[in-house]
Amino acid sequence: MSPPPSADTRERVLLEAAKLFADRGFDAPSVREICDAAGVSKPTLYYYFESRDGLVDAVVAMLYTDFQTLVAELFDPASASLDGFIAGFTRLFDRIDGRAWAVRLWSRMPGLVSQQRCCAANDRKAESHVVRYVSQIDGLPANTDAEAATWLLLASFGPIAAHKQAVPAMVSNATLAERLVRQALGVPRPLTISEEVSA
Repeated sequence: MSPPPSADTRERVLLEAAKLFADRGFDAPSVREICDAAGVSKPTLYYYFESRDGLVDAVVAMLYTDFQTLVAELFDPASASLDGFIAGFTRLFDRIDGRAWAVRLWSRMPGLVSQQRCCAANDRKAESHVVRYVSQIDGLPANTDAEAATWLLLASFGPIAAHKQAVPAMVSNATLAERLVRQALGVPRPLTISEEVSA
Protein backbone atom coordinates (compact mmCIF):
# COMPACT_ATOMS: atom_id res chain seq x y z
CA MET A 1 0.00 0.00 0.00
CA SER A 2 1.44 3.37 -1.01
CA PRO A 3 1.70 6.21 1.52
CA PRO A 4 -0.89 9.00 1.32
CA PRO A 5 0.02 12.11 -0.70
CA SER A 6 1.80 14.90 1.15
CA ALA A 7 0.45 18.28 2.27
CA ASP A 8 2.73 19.85 -0.35
CA THR A 9 0.83 17.90 -3.00
CA ARG A 10 -2.48 19.26 -1.70
CA GLU A 11 -1.14 22.83 -1.79
CA ARG A 12 0.18 22.32 -5.33
CA VAL A 13 -3.23 21.08 -6.52
CA LEU A 14 -4.92 24.08 -4.88
CA LEU A 15 -2.52 26.56 -6.45
CA GLU A 16 -2.69 25.07 -9.94
CA ALA A 17 -6.48 24.83 -9.76
CA ALA A 18 -6.66 28.46 -8.58
CA LYS A 19 -4.55 29.60 -11.53
CA LEU A 20 -6.70 27.69 -14.01
CA PHE A 21 -9.91 29.02 -12.43
CA ALA A 22 -8.46 32.54 -12.56
CA ASP A 23 -7.65 32.22 -16.27
CA ARG A 24 -10.73 30.38 -17.48
CA GLY A 25 -13.43 30.61 -14.84
CA PHE A 26 -14.57 28.10 -12.25
CA ASP A 27 -16.54 25.92 -14.67
CA ALA A 28 -14.22 25.56 -17.68
CA PRO A 29 -11.13 23.62 -16.49
CA SER A 30 -11.70 19.88 -16.33
CA VAL A 31 -10.47 17.62 -13.55
CA ARG A 32 -8.02 16.09 -16.04
CA GLU A 33 -6.57 19.54 -16.87
CA ILE A 34 -6.20 20.37 -13.19
CA CYS A 35 -4.49 17.03 -12.52
CA ASP A 36 -2.12 17.53 -15.47
CA ALA A 37 -1.22 21.06 -14.32
CA ALA A 38 -0.53 19.85 -10.77
CA GLY A 39 1.21 16.63 -11.88
CA VAL A 40 -1.14 14.35 -9.93
CA SER A 41 -3.57 11.56 -10.69
CA LYS A 42 -7.35 11.82 -10.34
CA PRO A 43 -7.34 9.52 -7.28
CA THR A 44 -4.86 11.89 -5.60
CA LEU A 45 -7.08 14.89 -6.30
CA TYR A 46 -10.14 13.03 -4.99
CA TYR A 47 -8.17 11.87 -1.94
CA TYR A 48 -8.01 15.48 -0.79
CA PHE A 49 -11.10 17.09 -2.23
CA GLU A 50 -13.63 14.25 -2.78
CA SER A 51 -15.12 16.03 -5.79
CA ARG A 52 -14.54 18.86 -8.24
CA ASP A 53 -16.99 20.99 -6.23
CA GLY A 54 -14.96 20.22 -3.12
CA LEU A 55 -11.86 21.51 -4.90
CA VAL A 56 -13.63 24.74 -5.92
CA ASP A 57 -14.78 25.24 -2.33
CA ALA A 58 -11.22 24.65 -1.07
CA VAL A 59 -9.80 27.21 -3.53
CA VAL A 60 -12.38 29.77 -2.40
CA ALA A 61 -11.62 29.02 1.26
CA MET A 62 -7.88 29.38 0.58
CA LEU A 63 -8.40 32.77 -1.07
CA TYR A 64 -10.55 34.08 1.79
CA THR A 65 -8.20 32.71 4.46
CA ASP A 66 -5.15 34.27 2.79
CA PHE A 67 -6.91 37.62 2.50
CA GLN A 68 -8.17 37.55 6.10
CA THR A 69 -4.67 36.70 7.37
CA LEU A 70 -3.15 39.50 5.31
CA VAL A 71 -5.73 42.05 6.50
CA ALA A 72 -5.18 41.06 10.13
CA GLU A 73 -1.42 41.39 9.65
CA LEU A 74 -1.54 44.78 7.91
CA PHE A 75 -4.28 46.55 9.84
CA ASP A 76 -4.08 46.46 13.64
CA PRO A 77 -7.00 48.49 15.07
CA ALA A 78 -5.01 49.03 18.29
CA SER A 79 -2.58 51.30 16.42
CA ALA A 80 -4.88 52.77 13.79
CA SER A 81 -3.83 55.93 11.96
CA LEU A 82 -4.37 57.44 8.53
CA ASP A 83 -0.69 56.99 7.65
CA GLY A 84 -0.80 53.39 8.89
CA PHE A 85 -3.90 52.72 6.81
CA ILE A 86 -2.24 54.09 3.68
CA ALA A 87 0.91 52.08 4.45
CA GLY A 88 -1.22 48.94 4.88
CA PHE A 89 -2.87 49.39 1.50
CA THR A 90 0.54 50.08 -0.05
CA ARG A 91 1.79 46.75 1.32
CA LEU A 92 -1.42 45.09 0.09
CA PHE A 93 -0.67 46.31 -3.44
CA ASP A 94 2.96 45.22 -3.01
CA ARG A 95 1.89 41.71 -1.98
CA ILE A 96 -0.24 41.14 -5.06
CA ASP A 97 2.46 42.27 -7.48
CA GLY A 98 3.48 39.13 -9.33
CA ARG A 99 0.29 37.31 -8.28
CA ALA A 100 -1.94 38.39 -11.14
CA TRP A 101 -3.81 35.10 -10.95
CA ALA A 102 -5.09 35.99 -7.45
CA VAL A 103 -6.47 39.31 -8.69
CA ARG A 104 -8.15 37.61 -11.65
CA LEU A 105 -9.59 34.96 -9.34
CA TRP A 106 -11.13 37.62 -7.07
CA SER A 107 -12.82 39.13 -10.12
CA ARG A 108 -14.53 35.78 -10.78
CA MET A 109 -15.96 35.45 -7.26
CA PRO A 110 -19.32 37.16 -7.95
CA GLY A 111 -20.25 34.27 -10.24
CA LEU A 112 -19.81 31.88 -7.34
CA VAL A 113 -21.89 34.09 -5.06
CA SER A 114 -24.78 33.68 -7.48
CA GLN A 115 -24.34 29.90 -7.12
CA GLN A 116 -24.30 30.30 -3.32
CA ARG A 117 -20.82 28.80 -3.27
CA CYS A 118 -19.16 31.67 -1.39
CA CYS A 119 -19.89 32.04 2.27
CA ALA A 120 -20.82 35.65 3.04
CA ALA A 121 -19.51 35.19 6.59
CA ASN A 122 -16.00 34.65 5.20
CA ASP A 123 -16.18 37.92 3.30
CA ARG A 124 -17.44 39.82 6.34
CA LYS A 125 -14.51 38.81 8.59
CA ALA A 126 -11.96 40.85 6.66
CA GLU A 127 -14.48 43.63 6.12
CA SER A 128 -15.39 43.92 9.81
CA HIS A 129 -11.69 43.97 10.75
CA VAL A 130 -11.08 46.93 8.40
CA VAL A 131 -14.24 48.68 9.69
CA ARG A 132 -12.86 48.43 13.24
CA TYR A 133 -9.56 49.88 12.02
CA VAL A 134 -11.21 52.81 10.23
CA SER A 135 -13.39 53.51 13.29
CA GLN A 136 -10.22 53.97 15.38
CA ILE A 137 -8.50 56.50 13.09
CA ASP A 138 -8.34 59.96 14.70
CA GLY A 139 -8.92 63.08 12.67
CA LEU A 140 -11.32 61.74 10.04
CA PRO A 141 -14.20 64.00 8.94
CA ALA A 142 -17.08 63.78 11.43
CA ASN A 143 -19.42 62.29 8.83
CA THR A 144 -17.08 59.42 7.87
CA ASP A 145 -19.06 56.19 7.54
CA ALA A 146 -16.52 53.45 8.38
CA GLU A 147 -18.64 50.68 6.84
CA ALA A 148 -19.27 52.55 3.59
CA ALA A 149 -15.60 53.56 3.33
CA THR A 150 -14.49 49.96 3.90
CA TRP A 151 -16.94 48.63 1.33
CA LEU A 152 -15.70 51.19 -1.19
CA LEU A 153 -12.04 50.35 -0.51
CA LEU A 154 -12.44 46.57 -0.70
CA ALA A 155 -14.74 46.70 -3.72
CA SER A 156 -12.32 49.02 -5.54
CA PHE A 157 -9.16 47.14 -4.62
CA GLY A 158 -9.57 44.19 -7.01
CA PRO A 159 -10.38 46.12 -10.20
CA ILE A 160 -7.70 48.73 -9.47
CA ALA A 161 -5.11 46.04 -8.73
CA ALA A 162 -6.02 44.25 -11.98
CA HIS A 163 -5.71 47.48 -13.95
CA LYS A 164 -2.38 48.28 -12.30
CA GLN A 165 -1.03 44.87 -13.25
CA ALA A 166 -2.09 45.47 -16.84
CA VAL A 167 -0.42 48.91 -16.81
CA PRO A 168 2.35 48.53 -14.20
CA ALA A 169 3.94 51.94 -14.81
CA MET A 170 0.64 53.71 -14.06
CA VAL A 171 1.61 55.01 -10.58
CA SER A 172 3.55 53.68 -7.63
CA ASN A 173 1.80 51.44 -5.12
CA ALA A 174 2.26 54.12 -2.43
CA THR A 175 0.64 56.83 -4.57
CA LEU A 176 -2.19 54.52 -5.59
CA ALA A 177 -2.85 53.49 -1.97
CA GLU A 178 -2.82 57.09 -0.75
CA ARG A 179 -5.26 58.24 -3.43
CA LEU A 180 -7.58 55.28 -2.85
CA VAL A 181 -7.62 55.60 0.95
CA ARG A 182 -8.00 59.38 1.02
CA GLN A 183 -10.81 59.27 -1.55
CA ALA A 184 -12.71 56.54 0.35
CA LEU A 185 -12.32 58.31 3.70
CA GLY A 186 -13.04 61.81 2.36
CA VAL A 187 -9.65 63.11 3.50
CA PRO A 188 -8.08 65.64 1.12
CA ARG A 189 -4.51 65.17 0.01
CA PRO A 190 -2.15 67.73 1.57
CA LEU A 191 -0.79 70.30 -0.84
CA THR A 192 2.84 70.03 -1.90
CA ILE A 193 5.14 73.03 -1.43
CA SER A 194 4.91 73.95 -5.14
CA GLU A 195 1.11 73.75 -5.01
CA GLU A 196 1.02 75.99 -1.92
CA VAL A 197 3.26 78.57 -3.60
CA SER A 198 1.12 78.69 -6.77
CA ALA A 199 -2.16 78.88 -4.81
